[in-house]
Amino acid sequence: MPEKSGGHVPDAVRVGVYRRVRTDQARLDLFVTSQPHWKIVQKFTDNDSGRRADRPGLRNAMRSAGAGRIDVLLVDHTSDLSPVFPVLVRLLCELDQAGVAVRSVSEPFDTATPMGRMMLTFMESLVQWEREAKARQKNDEATLRGGDRG
Repeated sequence: MPEKSGGHVPDAVRVGVYRRVRTDQARLDLFVTSQPHWKIVQKFTDNDSGRRADRPGLRNAMRSAGAGRIDVLLVDHTSDLSPVFPVLVRLLCELDQAGVAVRSVSEPFDTATPMGRMMLTFMESLVQWEREAKARQKNDEATLRGGDRG
């Protein structure tokens, strides 16, 4: 890496900014300027409902992450990615696997930190627990229905 005046000069952190139309772009831009060595390289915007997982801006953000074009995906709120918990966790895991950290301006959420990675692991565990609980409930209901017939 390049050095100046005997000190280490880190590479720029390539930031993708994802926002929903209700989010003030200037607020996100201001946050980026407050972070040392951060540089916005791409902006992604969606007008569609957050409940839809297949939104053009989010799809483009995920493609850029997968292609290694960004290091951080900045959002105002994690719910901007998805208000549906299992979908949010899936997106966060995909970004993590691509080596992209997720940083929220409004929440203390940053998957680049040990605490953020721990939260992501905990969130994954909750989704798995929910899946297993639903499967167990369906199995119990099927057993009860079968028992009522006889």
